[in-house]
Amino acid sequence: MTTLIQIPLDQLRSILEEAAHIGALKALKQSGLKVNDEISQREAYRRFGEGNVKRWLRLGLLKAIKLNERNSKVTYSLQELTSIQSTLYVSTNRKPAKPKNHGTKKSNTNS
Repeated sequence: MTTLIQIPLDQLRSILEEAAHIGALKALKQSGLKVNDEISQREAYRRFGEGNVKRWLRLGLLKAIKLNERNSKVTYSLQELTSIQSTLYVSTNRKPAKPKNHGTKKSNTNS
């Protein structure tokens, strides 16, 4: 049985652009060129949501990158994070969550 999914044109374009970007990064890595696509754990939480990143780790979809075993900064591959998010979006037909705005709060002082 075939399932047909309808995706608006702008979302399809975005998915295809992201897939091309991911493919280009993957090809560069496989060719031996140094491509630093790692982002910090804090940045991953900000861009993709802390709950999502932790869930993807728990499900084995995402691997944390640590240089040393103890007290080492945790980073993640941006390509891997983006790929997981895009794949889950296509399979669930849900729009990916946008990063939260972590700007400063405006104080309400009236003088």
